[in-house]
Amino acid sequence: MKDLLIVIPGAQDENESRREITIKPGTTAADILQACGLEGYFLSKDGGSTFFTSDEDVYKQVESGAKLFATSDVKVGW
Repeated sequence: MKDLLIVIPGAQDENESRREITIKPGTTAADILQACGLEGYFLSKDGGSTFFTSDEDVYKQVESGAKLFATSDVKVGW
C-alpha cells in the first residue's frame, strides 16, 4: 500500500484542493480519479506536461508519499 497526495490546482475551496488516498498494487489513474470524485480530470506527476493514461498502473511508478496533480480538461480557443 502507498499513500499519495492528489493536488487539484485552481480548486476554489482550500479543502477541495487536496485529497489523500491510499493505493494498492495495480491501481490505475482512472481508479485514483474515480476514488477522489474527479471524473473528467487527468493525472500527472509534474503538474501537467506528461499525463498517465487512464489504464496505466500508477502504483509501479510512484513512491509512498508522492504528490500527484489532477488537472481538468481545458479547451483553448473558439
